[in-house]
Amino acid sequence: MTDFIEAVGRCVHTFKAAGFEPPDCILLKNHEQGIRMLTQLREMPTMVYRAGDPRMGKVIEHPDGSCWMQVEVYGVKIRWPAVKMALPKGGYIWT
Repeated sequence: MTDFIEAVGRCVHTFKAAGFEPPDCILLKNHEQGIRMLTQLREMPTMVYRAGDPRMGKVIEHPDGSCWMQVEVYGVKIRWPAVKMALPKGGYIWT
């Protein structure tokens, strides 16, 4: 397992062991950290996802209008600032 994913699992376990609810969401400070975490998540040999599975990332719009990518790890939503990228044939995607 990767260091970040293990840390989220330990965080959830520690909160529950102390009788607290684990955090609902963790906000990463920048896009690079989010992509690094997502890469670690995708490299886990025990994770299986189907194409289009929202657990591998979806765009969330915050009340202030900013867009964030989100994945869920051990029931905790992990969010990071989304980057909008233009596609060669028109349109765009969020990463």
